Amino acid sequence: MGELESLGLTSIRLNEFNNNSELKMLVSAIKEDFMAEYHRSVTGTVA
Repeated sequence: MGELESLGLTSIRLNEFNNNSELKMLVSAIKEDFMAEYHRSVTGTVA
């Protein structure tokens, strides 16, 4: 949950539709997208 909160996202309540593994996958996807966007901005490439 710490990584999720560091990205400015919080989860108020965990339930069967919003469990820890889903949150971890969400954080991973956000981090990958952020890093890809950063790489594109640094290298000047367009997606």
